[in-house]
Parts: sequence; structure tokens; C-alpha cells
Amino acid sequence: MDSLLTPQEILYFTGMRVGGASLSIVPGEIVTGSMSFLGKRGFASNTSVGISDVAAPAGDVANAVDNVSDLLLDGSALAADLTQLTFEINNNTRNKPAVANLGNIDIGLGRFNVEGNITAYFKDRTLYDKYLAFTAHSWSFAITVGDDAYVIEFPSIKFSNGVIVAEGNDQDIVANMDFTARRDPTKGYTMAINRFSDAVGADLS
Repeated sequence: MDSLLTPQEILYFTGMRVGGASLSIVPGEIVTGSMSFLGKRGFASNTSVGISDVAAPAGDVANAVDNVSDLLLDGSALAADLTQLTFEINNNTRNKPAVANLGNIDIGLGRFNVEGNITAYFKDRTLYDKYLAFTAHSWSFAITVGDDAYVIEFPSIKFSNGVIVAEGNDQDIVANMDFTARRDPTKGYTMAINRFSDAVGADLS
């Protein structure tokens, strides 16, 4: 039985804004991420409405072993060995309905919030001391995919929580560090993703 519908049904969603996004990097796994959207309205059609097909990208997906590099804290290579790196973005979007209108008339944008986590083997108290001092730090890392490298930068973060986890015998001690990004007063942004082409093997620091 042919699984394709005839005629083809196409679902459209208009006025979409990115509500949030997340990224997770864990040893031995592929790099995973997600995005959420909030839109004005949706409808169905049998015909294409101002869009065209986009071919899926070729090549392997990024993994936490071969494609992640240049982990920099305050511009210097991070000495700690990480067991997890995650962050989540929240644009605080909201519906804006109105009388006599089907769906939303617009999508409201709120504050741009970024929270993340760095978990590392506990070799010394360097990261923990940064949490206790509650001072601002810059944090960045690179993900290389094919001939392109994406440098994800947080110019100003503060560790909002720090826990030294010692679960018991035959378990590694880790430093579980939550961070919150804030708008850097000098650079004028909270987070940046910079793309560098043909950057395989390049020093991104």
C-alpha cells in the first residue's frame, strides 16, 4: 500500500518564533539538541504556498568525541575533564490573541534567558571556588561539522549552583556546576554562535 497521500496534504504554521532551544553534549553520544516554536496559526492545503523543498544535509552527525573542541573558560583551555555540557535557551514567548481573530495576532517575546550545566571530574576546587566567588566568567566551545566550525560563546556567565557529588564507593567524585548567562555590558549580548568555514584543524582559541 502506498503511504503517500494523493493529493498531498501540507500543514502550514505561520508567524512562527523560536520559543526555546537546548543542546546536550555527553561523552560517547552524538550531540543532541532541540528547538520549540510558538506561532500565530496553522492551516492545511493541497498545494505549496511559497515554499520549496530543501535537501537534507550530507555527512555524519556531530559527536562528543570527534567534533567538540576548544573548551575555553576566561579565554584559557579548561583544565577539568567534563562528563556533561548542556544549556537551554528560553525566549519567554507568549500568545497574543484578540477578539474577532482566529489564532494569535502576534507572538510576544520576553526576556532572553540562558541556563546551563557543566559537570566535571573533581580534580581540584578551581571550578568550585569560582562558584563561591560568584564572579562573572566567559565560556565558549566549538563544534566542528565537516568543513564548518560553530563557536558557541557566552561572554558573561555566573555559576548559580555548585555541588560536589560523592555518591559512594567505586564512584567518581564530580563537580556539578549550574550556570546562568547574562548580557555582557561590553559586548552587548548574552550568547553568540559564530560560524567559521574550512576550519577543520584550525586553532579557534
